[in-house]
Amino acid sequence: MLISISQQAVNYIDYVVIGLSSAMFLMGLSGALYTIIYSFKSQKIASQEFNYLWRSRLLSQILASCYALSELLRLQALWGPNSVMISGGYQAEIMCRLFIAIQFGFLEPSFLLLALFSCVYSVQGHGARSHPNSNIVFFALGLSLPFCAGQIIAGLFSKVFVFDYSNRISYTFFSTSDTSETEHCQISTGNGYDVTSDQCYFCVFPLLSTLISAGFAVFFLIVFGRVTQRIAAAVINKILIRRMRCLQLSVAVLFPMSVACRGVTVLFYPFELGFEILRLVNVVCVACMVLSISSILVVQPTHDAYITDLHLKKLAHGSKICLKSKAVVDEDAPISAPQSSNSELTGTPPKDIELGQRGADVHNGSSHSEGAYSQSKEGLYVPLVHRER
Repeated sequence: MLISISQQAVNYIDYVVIGLSSAMFLMGLSGALYTIIYSFKSQKIASQEFNYLWRSRLLSQILASCYALSELLRLQALWGPNSVMISGGYQAEIMCRLFIAIQFGFLEPSFLLLALFSCVYSVQGHGARSHPNSNIVFFALGLSLPFCAGQIIAGLFSKVFVFDYSNRISYTFFSTSDTSETEHCQISTGNGYDVTSDQCYFCVFPLLSTLISAGFAVFFLIVFGRVTQRIAAAVINKILIRRMRCLQLSVAVLFPMSVACRGVTVLFYPFELGFEILRLVNVVCVACMVLSISSILVVQPTHDAYITDLHLKKLAHGSKICLKSKAVVDEDAPISAPQSSNSELTGTPPKDIELGQRGADVHNGSSHSEGAYSQSKEGLYVPLVHRER
């Protein structure tokens, strides 16, 4: 026998979802602000090379924030007949359809594909002149269009095509909302008796929508696994390798679990314990996945670029002190006859002059060789120090 829970218990679950969505929204907003603030502060060419994907990161955080807010579209506590905001509810059926189309059709694939192509450009090591941000956004949005079209069809199918949705199979595959729970749709009129609200709709996950998401998940996980494996193999820093492994594990576990929870909900109806637990687990999986991707691909690389910029400033300051000290020593040194050295015979400048010139170049923000950085300039790698040719 299936266990049903009360309206108050469902409202508490909705409040938990609101809290998680709010936390995700604030996290995405903070990441976006952090990316913008540092990008305008970063002026040196060397540090800019580590942060040239800041526009893609900014868009990723905006999508993460919208991804979080879209979860609010399906909550009974906000739009259903027992809404805490609007008496009797507001457009509950339309909100259920919008939720399917917006979250599963646009925000979810766009956010994940943006992360995927950011990793792809990190492996390829494209320079800032090749317009990688535009390419990343173009490919991410372009590839998400087929899945978006499929989810729009899934969301509108029961509206456009008239079937007997009291049939279990039709209801499972195509219905975006349940209308059978009339006992939860009673609202007080203030005259001593209750009436059934005309907003008696409770959002469910149609199996057609879940199958489309499952197809996207298979495609995404295969490509994402290969790309992140190449990054982990190319990185020489153990900390960065651990980051990549954590990213691989979190996405490979949380995304399929989220899709699976949505698929299993077809075995239950709203207000049944199994349905409510599964939808809550789905939200938790999405929140953890977004947190993992944003932290590893946006916040940490931006922080690494910031640390790199600090080291470059310290190096430039040290080179200034060395040059001033050498100038004072040269002024106090007695004049003597020039002596030949290997540097005169080979045409190579002495070591102290060479080092001084390098310090001056770093201070001016110039770089003689792109080899001063690791294979990926996206920020996932730490700058490597190579000798000048």
